[in-house]
Amino acid sequence: MKTTDRHPLPTLLGVLALFLCVCSFAPASAEAANDPALHAEPHGAHAAHPAHTLMVFVGPATELASGSSGEAAPDDHHGDDHGSHSSDNVGSFGLSYSYRLAAAVGVGLLWERAGFETLHEAFVMAPVSWYVTDQARLLAAPGLKYTGDNRETMLRVGGGYTFHLGHAFGIGPEVSLDWIEGGRMALVYGLGFETLF
Repeated sequence: MKTTDRHPLPTLLGVLALFLCVCSFAPASAEAANDPALHAEPHGAHAAHPAHTLMVFVGPATELASGSSGEAAPDDHHGDDHGSHSSDNVGSFGLSYSYRLAAAVGVGLLWERAGFETLHEAFVMAPVSWYVTDQARLLAAPGLKYTGDNRETMLRVGGGYTFHLGHAFGIGPEVSLDWIEGGRMALVYGLGFETLF
């Protein structure tokens, strides 16, 4: 494998870390920043958060690097049939459920579909989330990628930020990096629409 295939990784993780740090220090609103109830208990925001979250995700996926063979798998949304790199974005749609085990830790299930015209791929993952704040979170999600009869192991790492719309709904950006068996990597980003209960 060429070492140049891995160059995007440090930059992407750095941008994600910077984004989450900035978001975690920004108050949700001027009213929340001046609310004495939030300052009285450090984890008040976590404690008041609903335990269950359902999310619908939509966005593109783009290949960053391919395996050591230099060829992407056939019908792979993270690549194409013409080389080791792809600049094409493929639509992605996902559904996820998360349950908070504690104030800052959640576990769940995630299903995602990539490609709507010619590709038929499904991803099943078990994300573990760390809530940096009530709005910003990091996640790691081991899972499986299915393409027809082919099955591959994968790992997704990423994060997101939720802008709460009242107590029951939220919307925000999601950014993830997938490592797929064979050395392929893909960037998946988009918007998440949440309902909290």
